[in-house]
Amino acid sequence: MPIPDMKTPSLLFISHEASRTGAPLLLLHLLRWIRRHTPWEIEILLGDGGELVGEFEALAPVSRLPPWSSALRPRAIRDRLAHRRVVSRLKARPWSLVYSNTATNGEILRIFGGRQPVISHIHELATTIRQLGTDNFADVCRHTTRFIACAEVVKRDLIDHWPIEPTSVDVVHGFVDMPPLTADDAERARRRVRNELGIPQDAFVVGACGVVAWRKAPDVFVALANRVNAQSSQAPVHFVWMGAFADTITEQQVNHDLCGLGLKGHVHFIGARTNARPYFHAFDVFAMVSREDPFPLVCLEAASVGSPIVCFDYACGTQEFVEDDCGAVLPYQNVEAMARAILRLRQDDELRRAQGRRAAEKVRERHDIDHAAPKIVDIVERLIARHEAPVKANMGAEQWTPVSPASHRETAMPSDT
Repeated sequence: MPIPDMKTPSLLFISHEASRTGAPLLLLHLLRWIRRHTPWEIEILLGDGGELVGEFEALAPVSRLPPWSSALRPRAIRDRLAHRRVVSRLKARPWSLVYSNTATNGEILRIFGGRQPVISHIHELATTIRQLGTDNFADVCRHTTRFIACAEVVKRDLIDHWPIEPTSVDVVHGFVDMPPLTADDAERARRRVRNELGIPQDAFVVGACGVVAWRKAPDVFVALANRVNAQSSQAPVHFVWMGAFADTITEQQVNHDLCGLGLKGHVHFIGARTNARPYFHAFDVFAMVSREDPFPLVCLEAASVGSPIVCFDYACGTQEFVEDDCGAVLPYQNVEAMARAILRLRQDDELRRAQGRRAAEKVRERHDIDHAAPKIVDIVERLIARHEAPVKANMGAEQWTPVSPASHRETAMPSDT
């Protein structure tokens, strides 16, 4: 949708990396849609590499910003020279707008912010933002004209913990681009995955997905599997987690618990998959056990193929999707309550199917890329038309001190307990 009486907009999109994780994947979906539906000239700047680099390169020119180090080693000197070349070339272009994906890009925005409007698309909650560094996020705020939050809970975090005006934040919920398979193809995918994993075709399967790390709570997933199977008088429920381990220590810890609880044959950590879609068809229920997860796309992917979602309140924006009609929202970290919810869905096949159908409908109605992407395009075009650059750059450092971590979402996410 071109802007009348203006030259074709040129946009620089910044991604902190090109890993096969939620935020880079969402940006990739968005850029594909933009290529199909707008005349924009786009370029992509990556802070780091990853397995999606080739897919980004298929859409637009891609630059990688090498790390800056003052060391005198030959590699560091080469990186500094390459860094200067990338910065010099990109700063010489009169960008209509800079679009920064995630809260991690403070250092990059210090370089490119200031002369044109900047959108920061935030996919993180307060704990993660603090772990990334408050100085980093202060730079993000100083150089951002407008924020897009991936969920209402993210918007509340931004305005509760930082000096950000509510009117400066738009909420555009996460979205996926997953055209439905035929019933026959879906059934074939289900059978093929279960054969691959050695899971009986008639077993009840609970799925999860994400990097295996503290924030995603693999220990809670293992505890959940233990509670479900301890309470079930039927054949054991299988639990499948798709995603790579963050590090070897986490892998060792998870395996220690699986061995100690005797769950090795029924809990499967299968690693990352390049094509994850078939695996979602093998799940009967999707368990969102994260400690903090703004609006995980994996829930939408699972819902899109008809899986009900069980999740915790307080922890994530998934409850904004689940509501009361396509799964269950349980009190934070209440493993017992989540186990009961899963067993109820196992025992009541009609309820599970009805909630799964509603989950798939909601993805199509609210979270299809053709529904969400035009909202982002509209925000971009309005900012370009107004030529608004960031206005916060001169604020004093004391104004960027966040609220104490002790207050994190105390009022933003009321508990059901």
